[in-house]
Amino acid sequence: MGGALRGTATGAEGLLLNPSGIVIQRQFNGTVLYSPTVRSRGHFLHTSLVDSTTNPSFGLGIYYNWGRESPSYSYSLGEYDKDNRLVRIVTVDGAEIVRSVNESGVVVGLPLGERLALGATIKYGHYTLRSQLAPDQVPRDFSYRNPAIDAEQSVDLGSLGHVVSFDVGLTLRLISQLRLGVVAQNLWAHGRELPTRLGLGLGYLITERLTVAADAMIDFTGATTCTAWTYPVNVTPPSDPESQDGLCTQHEARLTYQVGGGLEYVLASMIPLRAGYLFQDTLGAHNLTAGVGYQDPERGFGLDFSFQQRVAGGNETVLLFGLRYVPPPPASQ
Repeated sequence: MGGALRGTATGAEGLLLNPSGIVIQRQFNGTVLYSPTVRSRGHFLHTSLVDSTTNPSFGLGIYYNWGRESPSYSYSLGEYDKDNRLVRIVTVDGAEIVRSVNESGVVVGLPLGERLALGATIKYGHYTLRSQLAPDQVPRDFSYRNPAIDAEQSVDLGSLGHVVSFDVGLTLRLISQLRLGVVAQNLWAHGRELPTRLGLGLGYLITERLTVAADAMIDFTGATTCTAWTYPVNVTPPSDPESQDGLCTQHEARLTYQVGGGLEYVLASMIPLRAGYLFQDTLGAHNLTAGVGYQDPERGFGLDFSFQQRVAGGNETVLLFGLRYVPPPPASQ
């Protein structure tokens, strides 16, 4: 649905997108999601449990995310002398960049009457971003003097270990089945992995079978622009810093955004069909999304499949497979 779920997020989507969403629909929800990305050779796994039925005063959820991707890129690498002065910049061509993600979180949701729900998430993360140098990727006389290179000649390109952050969100039922979701994510920001974001979402249940949604997200710290460069000691800095290769030593955050929208139609109360559109400002990327699912209302088991295809601003395909367990409520309810 183009990522447009902050206003209607429940279950696992509530854990990931808007913590208040776990109590707007009373349910026990167990979810496993697996997502491969084609061009970046990536894999993402999400597991979670949500319970908003045991205690009517609040809902609880826990989740764990694991991810790994290994695209190939080129990057600049500095060589330093024994006095820690930059003496040369080399380009590492076609290097495999390995990114790993380990993140877990606890979510609490509080219903406040029939119209308002509040929620909060506290999360712990450990992220690595490294490249293993091969002898043919650098000049023969390269000294490997660089604080980012370890004894095994592995380059740290911005790893982020053992960090904590938190989200807060609310869901407000405006009129009838029109809901507004507002969520502030990663209020303790940590680089590109956990940037501070503000998300706004509207979701409208037109009928029991048809839902439409729209969503916008503003990213305050996830994208940066280089504002200062360092050059080798034997190179005169150019009047135009970007006219000659240098190493960036200072970054400044820049504002980016994404917007999306989508709809869901449920056939025979068991088969949801979904479609959407997502625009990502950072890459100037336009994406089309679609999905289909199956939910057995008697046994509570469900399956989901969806994909996202970038159609402009690059070429990337993201798939998603999901397995859910949502047991039906007792007959007394």
